[in-house]
Amino acid sequence: VGSISHKGECAVGLASFHPLFYDSVGGAEQVRGRSVVVDSSVDSEVQWREDCPIYHNDDDESNNRERIGIGVDIEHIDGIRGERIQRKVLTENERSELGGLVEELGISIGEEVMLRFSLKESVYKAMHPILCEYVGFQEAEITPFPDGTARVVLNLQSGSHERLGIVVRSTSWRRLEGGKFFLTTALVGVNSSSS
Repeated sequence: VGSISHKGECAVGLASFHPLFYDSVGGAEQVRGRSVVVDSSVDSEVQWREDCPIYHNDDDESNNRERIGIGVDIEHIDGIRGERIQRKVLTENERSELGGLVEELGISIGEEVMLRFSLKESVYKAMHPILCEYVGFQEAEITPFPDGTARVVLNLQSGSHERLGIVVRSTSWRRLEGGKFFLTTALVGVNSSSS
């Protein structure tokens, strides 16, 4: 299973790979017959725009609705492919950070490239319903951590992330199927002071 990264297609939050998804993530809810991860402790709903799910969080005090995009990606862990694509998908800073997961988790440099690639894909898929513009691989920097989280720094050439107040709320990753796949997720929102 690979990622869908074509400009006109949107696999944001969809679990077409459901056997892997259900085994690895709790709290999946059915939305239009598809599964989307939603925090059930929050009064929320997922609405669809052109077949892309957008998560809305109701704020009772101001009655404002926060627009949130959900991104999910799954990548086959292929260290050889990772080494081949690293210059295309990673920034210079990301390439200089490579190797941080080798000692603690045994993830090779090529595998870490694939993890960062998958994390970028999930972030871009989460941003798409809000941003609706092309984002290149050099416009975001991702640092994965051993605990399954990641830090994301956006640097969109268009400046849209700043103008719209786009904030990456959370990112996560894990290995699946005996270490054959990376599953990554991202939750992206709009800073209420910017909307």
